[in-house]
Amino acid sequence: MDIDAPATTEPCRAEELWFEDENIVLQAGNTQYRVHRSMLARHSPVFRDMLAFPQPADAELVDGCPLVRLHDAEEEVTPFLRALFDLEFFLPFPEPTTFDAIYGCLRLSNKYDVPSLRRRALVHLSSQFRTNLKQHAVLVALAAADVGVKANSPQRSTWPQADLDTLLRVISIAREVDAKWVLPAVFYHLGTLPLDIALLQGIQNLSVAEQTHFLSGRTTQSTYALGVSHLLTSSGQLMLGCTSPNDCLAHRMEIADDSQENFGALIQDPLRIWTPEEWQYWYPVVPCENCITSIDAVMGETKEQFWSELPSMYGLPSWQDLETMKNAAIGDALLS
Repeated sequence: MDIDAPATTEPCRAEELWFEDENIVLQAGNTQYRVHRSMLARHSPVFRDMLAFPQPADAELVDGCPLVRLHDAEEEVTPFLRALFDLEFFLPFPEPTTFDAIYGCLRLSNKYDVPSLRRRALVHLSSQFRTNLKQHAVLVALAAADVGVKANSPQRSTWPQADLDTLLRVISIAREVDAKWVLPAVFYHLGTLPLDIALLQGIQNLSVAEQTHFLSGRTTQSTYALGVSHLLTSSGQLMLGCTSPNDCLAHRMEIADDSQENFGALIQDPLRIWTPEEWQYWYPVVPCENCITSIDAVMGETKEQFWSELPSMYGLPSWQDLETMKNAAIGDALLS
């Protein structure tokens, strides 16, 4: 049986998915998998219907088993089948995994209608792109510290931090499986990257509308970052109760000057400017805790406003609508 896939020469066997006593052989690309026909049908109604057709008399066989060619990349089929037939592979959240495993399991569980695996993959995917600002902040802080929290903590992402190519692949798979709730955080992360040749070439794979929203949203994101950084030195932020306004402002100007290198690296990232960890470092040298506390509160409000506007900045539905989509797809798996 050939499912729209061209034949390949000299196929190799996937050792971890070649079971001698099973009764059907699947082939994707140049890789063959020998698995159990009825188990495959039980997991997937699409496979069940597909395998229900009687085999022709001249059907191609491999070791006496009917051969089914899949029009899917072997890089996707391998993790998908392993998730179906190997109980120790692709464990549920918060166990660690890889993006390649998530991508293959999500794309093919969506294509072949395996709801439980689709949900598991969506939870893993979503673990790196939270819809809640507090969860996002904890995620970033834990990733930066990388100490003191178990690897399978529900507060962490279950897979390594996404680079540019991975972020673009996330956009592609999120559109394909209608997981729009991850997209605000994905575009936020894209917006923190330097606008260099690699990024410009990468976003060419997006639709024209997405490219337009990205460039506009990135500009707004930069404006917010500048606004947060300038709050520290704004004399208008001096509050009632400041015992030494001139000294306080001078010290804050000094802190800002000493932090210019960090500002340069974070000029596109309003959520990582003046984090609680940075305040703890500077508190001993600030003469007026009252003003710093007040400024910190204003910065927090500005970051919350940025987060609330993040979806619309990138042309996406509101957080409320995205939360509804997410809850329908994965429930409360990421509430921790």
